[in-house]
Amino acid sequence: NVPGMYYEAAKMEGASSFQCFRKITVPLITPSLFFVIIMEFMNSLKVFDLIYIFINSSFGPIENAARTMVYGIYQKAFVHSRMGYASAEAVILFVIILAVTLALSIIIGLIGEESLGSLILNWPVAGELLAGLIGLIPNCASSVVITTLYMEGAMSQGAMMAGLLVGSGVGLLVLFRTNRNMKENLKITAMLYVMGVAGGMAVGLLARLAG
Repeated sequence: NVPGMYYEAAKMEGASSFQCFRKITVPLITPSLFFVIIMEFMNSLKVFDLIYIFINSSFGPIENAARTMVYGIYQKAFVHSRMGYASAEAVILFVIILAVTLALSIIIGLIGEESLGSLILNWPVAGELLAGLIGLIPNCASSVVITTLYMEGAMSQGAMMAGLLVGSGVGLLVLFRTNRNMKENLKITAMLYVMGVAGGMAVGLLARLAG
C-alpha cells in the first residue's frame, strides 16, 4: 500500500485527486503492477487445479478440449506411467516460462517502469488497453488482480471494466482446443478484446462526465 503521508502532503500543497493518482499512486505501484502481470502470465501457463476439476466432471469432446500442458504432464506421468514423455514436456514448459519471463523483464528493463507508468497516464486509453490484455490471460485469477488494482487506486473504473469484460477464464483455452479454425478463433478473441475495451472506455467516459 502507498503510505498515506504522501497524499496528506500533496493535499496540503493543493494537489487534486487526479494529480495524486498521477504523481504518487502510479509511480509507487508500477513495479508491483508489472510484477503481478508477469506472475499471472506465468500462472496461466501452469494452470492445473481448475482443469483437473473440470475434466474429472466432464467426458468426451469437452474433456479433450480442456487439456492443458500441465495436465498432460500429470496424465503421462501418473496415469500412463510414461515418465520420459512427462519429463520432456516438463522441461519444454520450463523453457517456455523462462523465455517469456526473460523477454518481459528485458522489455520492462529497457523501457523503464516509470516510462511505462507515464505512458499509461498520458494516453487516455492506455489503461483500458492494458487491462484488456490482462483480462485475456486464461486464468480466473486475472479478474482478482484487476479488481485489486482498482481497489488500490491503481486502475480507473473504465480500465477495470475493460479487463473484466474481456476476461473469460479458461474459456479461450477450450475455444482454441475445440475449434480447429485458427482464423475464426483469432477473430473471436479480437472481437472479445475490442468490445471489452470499448465498453471500458464508455464506462470511463461516463465516470469522468459524472465526476
